[in-house]
Amino acid sequence: MLLAGLAIQAHAGETDGDLVLAQKRFATGQYLYETGRYQQALDEFLAAKVALHRPELDFNIARCLTKLGRNGEAADSYEIYLRARPLDPDRAEIWHTISELRAASAKEQADEAHRLAIENGTMKRQYEEKLLTLNQSISASHAPPVPVYKRWWFWGSVVGAVVVGAAVGLGVGFGTGHNASNPHLPAGVNAQQY
Repeated sequence: MLLAGLAIQAHAGETDGDLVLAQKRFATGQYLYETGRYQQALDEFLAAKVALHRPELDFNIARCLTKLGRNGEAADSYEIYLRARPLDPDRAEIWHTISELRAASAKEQADEAHRLAIENGTMKRQYEEKLLTLNQSISASHAPPVPVYKRWWFWGSVVGAVVVGAAVGLGVGFGTGHNASNPHLPAGVNAQQY
């Protein structure tokens, strides 16, 4: 439903230059729209609107925005058009299009909100995990020193000392000779010396 042309006359305060520029930009925009270059067509229709504001331009801007998937903006432009042209013979169809665009825009916004909520939840979890790791590393680096009696090497040394002491004691006890006449006296000592 692209309008066929910009058949408008200059009004008071408008120059022929504004009208000619607007018609050229409109014609370029119409060509770009028909060839599927919607963003460029939108730019041309917006430039035509700056040169000479006409509701027909809002209608064509809405069509470009629809093709670009900018549904909320398209609905707004259609409404601007209908406020200026409330008796348009296609107004029922345009209002139906506006309803569809509003519904699509609301769904897109809900989907985007849902995506952001998921993304923020993921980011929050990642942040909490990093914070926990950081807190654990800080706690580990600032932890009070472990007492000596709770360290493995302390008990290893104690056990080693006990084993060495026992070995020396046993060696001394079993390593010396014994007196045949009196087993209670050390070797080389006579019972008569006592």
